[in-house]
Amino acid sequence: MPVTLHAHGLFQRNSTYYDGPALITECGIPPGSQFTYIIETRDQSGTYWVHSHYRMEGIDGLRTALVILDQDMSLLDEYDEDVLLTLEDWGQEPNNDLMERLQVTPFANLSTDHPTVLINGINANFLQPIRFTSGR
Repeated sequence: MPVTLHAHGLFQRNSTYYDGPALITECGIPPGSQFTYIIETRDQSGTYWVHSHYRMEGIDGLRTALVILDQDMSLLDEYDEDVLLTLEDWGQEPNNDLMERLQVTPFANLSTDHPTVLINGINANFLQPIRFTSGR
Protein backbone atom coordinates (compact mmCIF):
# COMPACT_ATOMS: atom_id res chain seq x y z
CA MET A 1 0.00 0.00 0.00
CA PRO A 2 1.40 3.45 -0.85
CA VAL A 3 1.90 6.16 1.74
CA THR A 4 1.82 9.97 1.94
CA LEU A 5 2.52 12.21 4.93
CA HIS A 6 0.60 15.23 6.18
CA ALA A 7 1.78 17.61 8.92
CA HIS A 8 -0.87 19.49 10.86
CA GLY A 9 -0.03 23.15 11.44
CA LEU A 10 3.01 23.44 9.16
CA PHE A 11 2.82 26.26 6.65
CA GLN A 12 3.27 24.81 3.18
CA ARG A 13 4.89 27.88 1.63
CA ASN A 14 5.69 27.01 -1.98
CA SER A 15 5.26 23.31 -1.19
CA THR A 16 1.51 22.65 -1.17
CA TYR A 17 2.22 19.62 -3.37
CA TYR A 18 3.71 18.01 -0.21
CA ASP A 19 0.57 18.47 1.87
CA GLY A 20 -0.21 14.78 1.98
CA PRO A 21 -3.67 13.89 0.69
CA ALA A 22 -2.99 10.99 -1.68
CA LEU A 23 -4.13 11.51 -5.27
CA ILE A 24 -5.13 15.11 -4.49
CA THR A 25 -1.86 16.98 -3.86
CA GLU A 26 0.55 14.11 -4.50
CA CYS A 27 0.82 10.50 -5.58
CA GLY A 28 1.42 7.87 -2.94
CA ILE A 29 4.96 6.64 -2.31
CA PRO A 30 4.98 3.00 -3.49
CA PRO A 31 6.01 0.25 -1.04
CA GLY A 32 9.77 -0.22 -0.96
CA SER A 33 10.40 3.23 -2.45
CA GLN A 34 11.88 6.34 -0.89
CA PHE A 35 10.85 9.98 -1.06
CA THR A 36 12.21 13.05 0.69
CA TYR A 37 9.81 15.81 1.70
CA ILE A 38 11.52 19.22 1.57
CA ILE A 39 9.44 21.78 3.44
CA GLU A 40 10.58 25.28 4.34
CA THR A 41 10.26 25.71 8.11
CA ARG A 42 11.85 29.15 8.49
CA ASP A 43 9.76 31.25 10.91
CA GLN A 44 8.08 28.11 12.25
CA SER A 45 8.79 26.40 15.54
CA GLY A 46 6.79 24.21 17.85
CA THR A 47 5.36 20.73 17.99
CA TYR A 48 3.37 19.38 15.09
CA TRP A 49 1.52 16.16 14.33
CA VAL A 50 2.52 14.14 11.25
CA HIS A 51 0.45 11.22 10.01
CA SER A 52 -0.16 9.12 6.94
CA HIS A 53 -2.76 10.50 4.59
CA TYR A 54 -3.40 7.42 2.48
CA ARG A 55 -6.68 5.72 3.25
CA MET A 56 -6.66 5.18 7.02
CA GLU A 57 -3.03 4.23 7.70
CA GLY A 58 -2.91 6.51 10.72
CA ILE A 59 -5.08 3.93 12.48
CA ASP A 60 -2.25 1.43 12.10
CA GLY A 61 0.19 3.75 13.87
CA LEU A 62 1.78 5.69 11.03
CA ARG A 63 1.87 8.96 12.96
CA THR A 64 4.37 10.88 15.05
CA ALA A 65 5.19 14.22 16.61
CA LEU A 66 7.56 16.59 14.81
CA VAL A 67 9.41 19.13 16.96
CA ILE A 68 10.96 22.17 15.27
CA LEU A 69 13.20 24.15 17.62
CA ASP A 70 13.24 27.94 17.60
CA GLN A 71 16.30 28.93 15.57
CA ASP A 72 17.57 31.54 18.01
CA MET A 73 16.97 29.22 21.02
CA SER A 74 16.05 32.30 23.10
CA LEU A 75 13.51 30.43 25.24
CA LEU A 76 15.84 27.67 26.46
CA ASP A 77 16.30 29.35 29.85
CA GLU A 78 12.53 29.60 30.37
CA TYR A 79 12.01 25.93 31.25
CA ASP A 80 13.86 22.97 32.76
CA GLU A 81 13.10 20.26 30.24
CA ASP A 82 10.96 19.27 27.29
CA VAL A 83 8.42 16.53 27.83
CA LEU A 84 6.69 15.17 24.76
CA LEU A 85 3.53 13.16 25.35
CA THR A 86 1.41 11.75 22.56
CA LEU A 87 -1.95 10.30 23.51
CA GLU A 88 -3.83 8.14 21.02
CA ASP A 89 -6.83 5.86 20.85
CA TRP A 90 -6.02 2.52 19.29
CA GLY A 91 -8.93 0.45 18.03
CA GLN A 92 -6.79 -2.60 17.26
CA GLU A 93 -8.52 -3.27 13.92
CA PRO A 94 -6.10 -2.95 10.96
CA ASN A 95 -7.12 -0.23 8.52
CA ASN A 96 -7.48 -2.66 5.59
CA ASP A 97 -10.04 -4.70 7.55
CA LEU A 98 -11.91 -1.58 8.62
CA MET A 99 -11.93 -0.18 5.06
CA GLU A 100 -13.28 -3.45 3.65
CA ARG A 101 -16.03 -3.55 6.25
CA LEU A 102 -17.01 0.08 5.67
CA GLN A 103 -17.09 -0.34 1.87
CA VAL A 104 -19.65 -3.13 2.19
CA THR A 105 -21.95 -1.18 4.52
CA PRO A 106 -20.84 2.40 5.26
CA PHE A 107 -20.88 3.13 9.00
CA ALA A 108 -22.32 -0.27 9.85
CA ASN A 109 -20.88 -1.62 13.07
CA LEU A 110 -18.55 1.36 13.27
CA SER A 111 -17.51 1.18 16.87
CA THR A 112 -16.35 4.18 18.83
CA ASP A 113 -14.82 1.70 21.25
CA HIS A 114 -11.09 2.17 21.67
CA PRO A 115 -9.99 -0.54 24.06
CA THR A 116 -6.45 0.74 24.30
CA VAL A 117 -4.90 4.15 24.90
CA LEU A 118 -1.34 4.62 23.71
CA ILE A 119 1.03 7.01 25.46
CA ASN A 120 4.03 7.73 23.26
CA GLY A 121 3.07 4.65 21.27
CA ILE A 122 3.02 2.28 24.26
CA ASN A 123 -0.06 0.54 25.62
CA ALA A 124 -1.01 2.61 28.67
CA ASN A 125 -2.06 -0.54 30.54
CA PHE A 126 1.60 -1.48 30.86
CA LEU A 127 3.01 1.88 31.95
CA GLN A 128 3.80 3.20 35.40
CA PRO A 129 1.93 6.37 36.41
CA ILE A 130 3.35 9.55 34.91
CA ARG A 131 4.32 12.02 37.60
CA PHE A 132 5.27 15.67 37.23
CA THR A 133 6.97 17.80 39.88
CA SER A 134 5.55 21.25 40.51
CA GLY A 135 8.03 24.05 39.82
CA ARG A 136 10.28 21.88 37.78
